[in-house]
Amino acid sequence: RTRWRCAAMAAQAKRLGEVSWAQPQTKGEGPSPRAGHTLTVDPKAGKAVLFGGSGVTADGAPAVFNETWLLSTAEPMAWEKAGAKGDAPSPRWRHTATLLPDDGGVLIFGGLHRGRRFNDTHVFHTERKEWEIRECSGSAPPPRSHHTASLVAVPSEEADAEEGAEVTTASEQKIFIIGGYGGAGTTRDFLSDLHMLDLATWSWTKVASVRGSPPKARSDHTASVSGTTIIVQGGRGWSAGKGSTGLFDDTHLLDVAAMEWLEPPGYNPDDEEPAAWPKLNSTLWNHQAICVSSVPSDKLFVFGGQKAPREYSSHLGIMDVRSNSWVAPIVAGSAPGAREDCAFAYDPATCNILFFGGWRQKYMSDLWTLNVAGIAGPPYAVLRAEPHTGPLTGGTPITLHGLRFVESPMVQIRFVSADGKREANVSGAFQSPEAITCKSPDFTKFGALEVVVRVSINGDPFTVNEASFIYYANTMAKKSMAFGPGLLPGLQAGRRHSFVLQAKDLGGKLRTTGLDPVKFLVSGGPSDGIEEARVIDFDDGTYEVSYSVPSAGEYTVALQIDENPNDPDSVFSDVRGFPRTLAFAEAWQKLTPSGTAARLKGYLRLHSDPAAGRVFVFVKDRADSGAPDYGTAAEVAPAAAAAEEGAETAGGDGEAASESKAASAPDMVYTFDLPSSAWSSAQLGDAAGPAEPDFESLQAAKLRAFQQAGVPEKLALALVKPRAGFEDWTLDGTLGGKAPEGRTGYLAELLGDKVFVYGGTRSDGEGAYDDLHVFDPAERSWSRLYSAEIEQDVAAARHCVFCGHKVVSLAKGSVGDAIEQLRVLDIAPLLDPKAHDFKTIMLDSTQKQLAELTTLVNGLHVAISTEAAEGDTAALHKVMLGLKGVRDRSVELDYSTDQLADLIAYMGTQGAAQTEALQRKLDAVVEVLSAVKKTAPQVRKAVRPLQDAEAMRVIATLQEFEEKIAGEREAFLEGDVFSSELSFDAAYSQLNAVASHMADLERESHKMSDLAELFEFGDKVQAARETMAKMQDERIRIKGVWDLQCIVQSQLDEWRQVLWTDVSVGEMEDETKTFTKMVRGLDKTVRDWNAYRGVDMLVKNFAMTVPCIADLKSPSMRDRHWEKLMSITSKTIDIHNPNFKLSDMLDLELHNFVDDVGEVVDQATKEDKMEQTLTKLEETWKDIEFKFDRHAETEVYLIRMQEEDFEMLEDNQLVVQGMMASKYLATFEEPVTRWQKDLSSVSDVLGIMLDVQRKWAYLETLFIGSEEVKRELPADAERFAGIDANFKVQLKGFLEKKNCVQACAAEGLAKQLDSLTGDLELCEKALADFLEAKRRIFPRFYFVSQTMLLDILSNGNRPWIVAKNVNAMFQGVKELGLKGEPATTVHTMVSNEGEVLEIQMKGPLKLEGKVENYLNQLIERMRDELRAQLGRAIEDYQTTGSAGKERVKWLHGHLAQLVLVVTQFEWTKLTDDALDAMAAGRRNALQDYRTDQLSMLDDCIKAVQGKLDKLNRRKVMNVITLETHSRDINAGLIEQGVDRKDHFLWLGQLKTRWETGAHHGSDGLSPDAFLYICDAIFRYSFEYLGCAPRLVITPLTDRIYITATQAAHLILGCAPAGPAGTGKTETTK
Repeated sequence: RTRWRCAAMAAQAKRLGEVSWAQPQTKGEGPSPRAGHTLTVDPKAGKAVLFGGSGVTADGAPAVFNETWLLSTAEPMAWEKAGAKGDAPSPRWRHTATLLPDDGGVLIFGGLHRGRRFNDTHVFHTERKEWEIRECSGSAPPPRSHHTASLVAVPSEEADAEEGAEVTTASEQKIFIIGGYGGAGTTRDFLSDLHMLDLATWSWTKVASVRGSPPKARSDHTASVSGTTIIVQGGRGWSAGKGSTGLFDDTHLLDVAAMEWLEPPGYNPDDEEPAAWPKLNSTLWNHQAICVSSVPSDKLFVFGGQKAPREYSSHLGIMDVRSNSWVAPIVAGSAPGAREDCAFAYDPATCNILFFGGWRQKYMSDLWTLNVAGIAGPPYAVLRAEPHTGPLTGGTPITLHGLRFVESPMVQIRFVSADGKREANVSGAFQSPEAITCKSPDFTKFGALEVVVRVSINGDPFTVNEASFIYYANTMAKKSMAFGPGLLPGLQAGRRHSFVLQAKDLGGKLRTTGLDPVKFLVSGGPSDGIEEARVIDFDDGTYEVSYSVPSAGEYTVALQIDENPNDPDSVFSDVRGFPRTLAFAEAWQKLTPSGTAARLKGYLRLHSDPAAGRVFVFVKDRADSGAPDYGTAAEVAPAAAAAEEGAETAGGDGEAASESKAASAPDMVYTFDLPSSAWSSAQLGDAAGPAEPDFESLQAAKLRAFQQAGVPEKLALALVKPRAGFEDWTLDGTLGGKAPEGRTGYLAELLGDKVFVYGGTRSDGEGAYDDLHVFDPAERSWSRLYSAEIEQDVAAARHCVFCGHKVVSLAKGSVGDAIEQLRVLDIAPLLDPKAHDFKTIMLDSTQKQLAELTTLVNGLHVAISTEAAEGDTAALHKVMLGLKGVRDRSVELDYSTDQLADLIAYMGTQGAAQTEALQRKLDAVVEVLSAVKKTAPQVRKAVRPLQDAEAMRVIATLQEFEEKIAGEREAFLEGDVFSSELSFDAAYSQLNAVASHMADLERESHKMSDLAELFEFGDKVQAARETMAKMQDERIRIKGVWDLQCIVQSQLDEWRQVLWTDVSVGEMEDETKTFTKMVRGLDKTVRDWNAYRGVDMLVKNFAMTVPCIADLKSPSMRDRHWEKLMSITSKTIDIHNPNFKLSDMLDLELHNFVDDVGEVVDQATKEDKMEQTLTKLEETWKDIEFKFDRHAETEVYLIRMQEEDFEMLEDNQLVVQGMMASKYLATFEEPVTRWQKDLSSVSDVLGIMLDVQRKWAYLETLFIGSEEVKRELPADAERFAGIDANFKVQLKGFLEKKNCVQACAAEGLAKQLDSLTGDLELCEKALADFLEAKRRIFPRFYFVSQTMLLDILSNGNRPWIVAKNVNAMFQGVKELGLKGEPATTVHTMVSNEGEVLEIQMKGPLKLEGKVENYLNQLIERMRDELRAQLGRAIEDYQTTGSAGKERVKWLHGHLAQLVLVVTQFEWTKLTDDALDAMAAGRRNALQDYRTDQLSMLDDCIKAVQGKLDKLNRRKVMNVITLETHSRDINAGLIEQGVDRKDHFLWLGQLKTRWETGAHHGSDGLSPDAFLYICDAIFRYSFEYLGCAPRLVITPLTDRIYITATQAAHLILGCAPAGPAGTGKTETTK
């Protein structure tokens, strides 16, 4: 759609519903007068194209034109005659001109000239100003004029190629020719045919089949397009007698999409006057009509024409296309004169319809514009505003919903009053074609009213359509009012409470719209976990606020409103009556039970009888793991049987464990009756008492009940598995409402047709729940009835059970195991609809509040109306009390009356009954209150003299009361109740008397306070009130002291009667700790009171006694220890008396002998432990024996001790050592000393024996098994023979006795072992000297371990065995190739990589004689062989290797090590030659050699790219590594310009030369390999290294070569340093 850019034209419509005529000024000379021409607006070009027509030329001559004129539509308008190129149409008039889509130009069809009619087609291109003849296929319409041509985008359905694909809608641009006057050849007739030009194919088609009733044949009609509908109006045709003049005023609609002439709604041809489309206001032809696109309905404009012969029209008709009705516009400006055949075109850029020329008895050339923005508007519309209301101060974010919005940065929104006199504009933002956003402007200066909102985009006129927006006066918080159940007394924690906020504006009027930001804050109270309040906006000025608090207590609540909600700074103001304090009680009802309460034991199960309102507590004195969870009911039966069997087993264990007690606690069932709040009890199994149910069966029945009620299977299973817990209470979102959070240990019960779930523990164990949820299976929805906060330790200490619609909680008291804390959560009120009905609750509250207010106001009225005479104190007090009430409660009374007024009004809107009666009562109260306020100042003035006179007497009275209270407190503090000498019964009696007396004083104090306040002497009674408060506080604190004294003394008295054998020390310790904590928890102010000191001393003494009792209960106590205890305490007891009680033990006053008792018990414990340890040692070591292992293949068995036995030996030695250090050793000194000696002997003998065994076994193979050692060390061999015999004798002794302790305690054993150890050391030293001598002969023996060396020496006469260790002495040799029988001749050496060195040049070597000698011979033979093979390899390099050209072929026949030496030799030799040549004048010698070097290197690289075995591949790779280094060295020499051999860069390289010279160990008789570097020379060692890989030679490697070789040359050390991985270690090797 063309972008709109409405210019601010003088003739533009100023308001909605208005059109404006204007005659614009133009530049340039325009067309001459004419009629029957065409005018077409090209929006993109911004020009109107005028073509043809019949008229007069500038000099007045008649003519038919084919001129083309262009009119610029932007201001100022300007005419231009186009010197059009191309084939222009022939002169004509009454033709048609159609704007083609997609900048296709203007299409001219048909027309008339001198009686000739046309059917040719021409196109004018506006931008190029060029004509072209457009050839069309098909049968063109017959020649004609006075016809219409209409461009329509016809929808076409195109199915996707794939079957079942969605049908998409496209459009085809087509021009439809309707009617006219003309015909083929010389035929002339009014036409009614329909032809179609398809612009996609430029082909003509005659539409022969059209449904419906077509219009009569005609010409001079109009055809306007709205969507796919062509609207045909007026025209003329053949007359058909008197009934038809041939002049038409009718309207016809052609739907080209359906190709049907449409009938009007309700059309019935049989009707007397059939329904018809809206007609023109008269018959009309040669007029002009155009349809202008508008939202939501297009507008059709009709102008001019003849309505009767030679009677011309200037009427402007406007039709709403959607409603098919004519509208009456507001016309501004002077309209053009009546005419026909004028040109008519619409410019969407200016919202103007352009008119030019025409005929009315003469040709015309005037130009007119009709601005239709006020009716047609832009091509988009606004429908509604969201929100539709906002405050006067503006800033409300608004979304305007509409149609066909276009994206643009220029969006203007106008807010205007209905009368158009008050308006404000703001900028908007495009969001989508259906939405624009903005903020409402400030309308404060205009006041609250309803406005309309319109939109303008890109400077367009504002939309015709409008949205409503209501400005309201801003809400004022201090005038707004809140009321409802959530603000009344009697609120409960955990329940959700709600109330209503009635917003009021600045004038105190009720708001009728919403959108106020409302905030409800809850603070204070005992908990911070307060859930955020919910606020519901009813959009009528009222809001519902709902909230809850998690625990009981007083909270401060604040209700606030942001009075300027759209202000960037959010400032919330308190609503009238807020903040205020609300008190919340617990939803749980605390019960005060009577009777004997149940006591918590190891086994506790709960069951209930809802019908009778009873809870049963089953208690057993044994452990209980709790009722198990079951997956299905089918699991219950076997599990129940297993549980029963386990219970029997557990019961048996319990009986056995209780045999030591005087009596066993029986299994009990306790019954708590909820209606009477009373306990009763019976032994479990007693026929008179209730029986314990089968809890597993109950659980299974509950599962079936859940399933039958329609609970989903997964949820039903979870409900009977509280121990396992459950997380997904919504079943993956399939259940709605407020579901429980994940939890374990919850209660679940089916009550009626709903499931109730209470409490539990968070799944992570970090908290507990005190909440109640209900699930409705029919609705499949959860709801939460109650949710409060509970501490986890409190939740863990209680037990809960459902009893009908009540949840009962049972917990023990602060002292003891008795269930003393019972609470009930009643579910019934939570489910009662009346308990939540606003009208019911507030009606009752209003009546009550109104009654109280009436009583109060009437009371004030009566009080201030009382006549007070002089001396009438009572009357004076009454009047003053009334005046005080008026003064103090005036604000409260105003608030109450206003709140009641708003509440009654609100209830009236909600349909509540009795509101009119309540309002009348309130009006009466307000009337009385007004009278009271009016009368109060007068009364106050009248009683002033009497008040002043009474004031002095009041002051004296108050002074006397203050002195009285001070005396009362002094007497109270000196009373016996603060002494520790009283019994707690006597103390309670005195405290009750004090409490009664204080109540009397408190009542008197209140009277004095009221009197003081009445006369405004509040400070005069303050001291007395503070004294009274201190007395009350002191009374409460001293009672707390005596309460604790009572608890402690009662418990101690109970314990004193317990038999000594039944004393539970653990229970006593726990209770004593509790007593101590309770004493310390008393207020610090009581610590100076004797009563406190008494209970503190009582608890401390017993606290010191309890550890003594625990110690004396030790089974280690023997008679000797009891006798010692009686000696310490100077008292006698009979511990073996079966009736010996704790009281008898306490008579010893153990708290006075704590340290002595501890000493006695410690001695008993240590002695008992010592006795047990000695017994254990005897039992252990009588069975521990040495283990014996056979030595080699001899009959000698060596001893050993198992690892666990040795560890036990060490542990027992430490234990015995500890007993020796004990101060209680005397009783067991003899056995402890003996065990210390025995274990020490075992440890010492074992250590020596193991050392002797190790040395003997090591030397035995040498001195007995090696003849060479015997020959070399005859004296030591003889000595070892004696050692061997003695050692075997000792082993035999161990073998006979076996027991460790007995064997090691043999007489003289230690001495014999010491002698053996000394002799073995002599043999070891001799052997070490022997081995050192061998190492000096063959130094490579230093490389091997001593064990391997001994093996080599012992097998020296067996070379094939020695050869197994060759790799330890020859690093590169893995094995020797031996031949012969036996195999003693070396023929080959095999490297670690598998390369074989054949000893062929010097011949095989026979290994004979001493091993160190023939190994030295082997080294020499290896070196000689390698030297000989090196000479051969150098010679072969020149022949087979072709001096390096066939190097790869050559190296296959030689050892890898020698190949590298030859490579280095050849590089040194050829580089020397090149440098000599350069010195002789051949400057490129070194460069030439480098070229050869690169060629040989390439050959090697190609070789490794081919197929090679592993050894040859590594051999070639090593050559490449060295040659690469050599290449780099030579490149450096060339780069540095080295041209002689004595240059340091060459001298510093490691060079290999093959030469004859008697130096460095060479005989000088045969060639040898030498290494040169700087001034150092080394002889090549010819150590066979095999085919090991070589690392890359780095610059650091070259530097290490120089440094290391210089160090060796100078006989110094060298330590290479450098970065990791640079080759330091490998280079050094």
